[in-house]
Amino acid sequence: MISVSPSTVESITAQGAPTSTRLLVVLAVLSVLFVAAGVFLLIFWLRLRRQSESDTAILQPTQSIARNRLTSIWDKFLARLPSSVRTTIPTYSHFVVFGNSGAGKSALIGRKVDWQGQASQFIPSFTADPLMQIYLGSKALV
Repeated sequence: MISVSPSTVESITAQGAPTSTRLLVVLAVLSVLFVAAGVFLLIFWLRLRRQSESDTAILQPTQSIARNRLTSIWDKFLARLPSSVRTTIPTYSHFVVFGNSGAGKSALIGRKVDWQGQASQFIPSFTADPLMQIYLGSKALV
């Protein structure tokens, strides 16, 4: 059995044990740092979320679009077409398809318009902007 004298215990606790005041200060500093890091991460997350929401081009009902946005999309589509095709666009049948998300607009366009077959002929459709997507078929523009 090991026996320790009370004077040895007192000398060990006096030398190496931190005082309760020092412990409270360390805990307070760590708590402040933890709260500051949490606030920083919350602000960072909110900014990322706001930026990702603004990066999507899907408009909320209360938002408005720029006056020339649809014209700009149409011009981008025409700019990618060869001039020989660009001159024949007015002779194509033009269709506008509206509907809610998941209503089957893309499936309808895929069945009725050969827009994917145009890829082999290097005549592109324009689907980069979700506000207005233009599909160019063999004799139809949707």
